[in-house]
Amino acid sequence: MDYKGKKIGFKRTVGAISELSKLAPDGRIDRLGEVFSQDNLGLTVENGAKLLAILNKWYEKAKVFEDAECKPEPIPADWFMMLDMDEYTELMNEAMQQFNADDKITVEAVEPKGKKNE
Repeated sequence: MDYKGKKIGFKRTVGAISELSKLAPDGRIDRLGEVFSQDNLGLTVENGAKLLAILNKWYEKAKVFEDAECKPEPIPADWFMMLDMDEYTELMNEAMQQFNADDKITVEAVEPKGKKNE
C-alpha cells in the first residue's frame, strides 16, 4: 500500500508469528483476536499498532532476500498511532488482508506418476 509516497507492506513470516504470539493471551496465536475485542478502545488500538509494526518489520526484513541491497526501514508502532482513524483503519485492513492471504495454499500437490498407493 502506498501512503503519501511511501510503500508500506505487511508480511506474515515465522518471525512475525513468533512476535504476535507474545501479544496473545497465554502466548497462543489462535487467541490473538482476543486482544482486539476488548472493551478498552485504547488498548485495542495500541495492540493494532503493535500488530501493524510487527507485520511491517517482517515485510521489510523479507525484502532483503529479494534484493540484497535493500535496507529494511520498519515503521514503529508509535508511527501508526499518530495516524487519523481512517488512515489507521485502511492500513489495518490492508495488513489483515495480507495476513489472511499468507494463509492460503499456493502450491498444489500432484500425485506422482507410476504405481498408486492402494
